[in-house]
Amino acid sequence: MEPCADHDQPRLFAARAPSSSARATRPCAIANKVRQWKPLVSATTYGRRVAARAILTAFSIILHVFWEVTREILHHLLDGVEPEDVDAAREAALSVPGVQPGTYRGRWMGRSLTLEIEG
Repeated sequence: MEPCADHDQPRLFAARAPSSSARATRPCAIANKVRQWKPLVSATTYGRRVAARAILTAFSIILHVFWEVTREILHHLLDGVEPEDVDAAREAALSVPGVQPGTYRGRWMGRSLTLEIEG
């Protein structure tokens, strides 16, 4: 910034110095106070950056949870069954004497999984 030109001006009357209230209202004094506020501006900018990152992180977590829950619900609505569950049912059925290999299906009935064996 340019230096304040308030002090360089010649005085017509040098009888007494201006009072403290007059000094505080001069443009140069106001400019000096504004210069002192600059660290607060940078702290505010830093705070805004931290707040923006916190909001972005929270939004990403919410979006991730939404995606996972929606994917699982749609998987259940479309009667999607994990292959490990069907394999475990087939192995359990084949361990019983007299059961022959056949067709294995799984369906969701509400919150419970029903596995059917035909064969």
